[in-house]
Amino acid sequence: MIRLFFKELFKMVRQLRSWLGPLSVFVLILVAFPLTQDIDTKFSHQTTFSFLWIISLLVIMLSTEKVFLEDFDDGSMEQHLLKSYNFSDYVSAKVTSSFLLIGIPLSCMSWLFLQSAVAMTNLNLVSLLSFLLSNFIFINFCFFGNAVSLKRGSLLGLLIITPLLFPVLIILGKMLSAALLGLDYSNFLLLLLGCSLISGPLMPFVISYILKIHLE
Repeated sequence: MIRLFFKELFKMVRQLRSWLGPLSVFVLILVAFPLTQDIDTKFSHQTTFSFLWIISLLVIMLSTEKVFLEDFDDGSMEQHLLKSYNFSDYVSAKVTSSFLLIGIPLSCMSWLFLQSAVAMTNLNLVSLLSFLLSNFIFINFCFFGNAVSLKRGSLLGLLIITPLLFPVLIILGKMLSAALLGLDYSNFLLLLLGCSLISGPLMPFVISYILKIHLE
């Protein structure tokens, strides 16, 4: 498993377009967004958080659009299936690599942008944790959507994962509203953490089963 993870990680590192391109788009949006506002414009907490969550989701969708297609076309996915290790380990290695190279940098840049746009010294740790957990969930769901739509185009995958993404965005919004009102938001944070803990181990097994169907 560890060897497979480093293999997928180094493979993704060499493919700069698969992670550096989406991150560059994210940075461009972060730079361009304030330029469209007046110099005395004050960004609200709700707007800034929502803006960061949405563009993070869009960038993750962009970066994972063809995450399985190349391996499927060149036959390397079938080789992974024929080897003795669990096929879900192959999916887990890809998900973890994407989170390390895309999810964590997106979370850190979102947090830094948040610190420069609005003052939230009392929620620094919570905001960073919310970005990390939400991006991890987004990556898992996007992988699931792309596995389902492997032979049918990315639009089908987007339609499938949209109902799954809405509850996550609602939880994020409710957590932020509670925090801004000074209410207890720990339940929403725990719910988000629970979604991460469920999707993390479960999605690789579901995705691997879907990919096996495509390979038959």
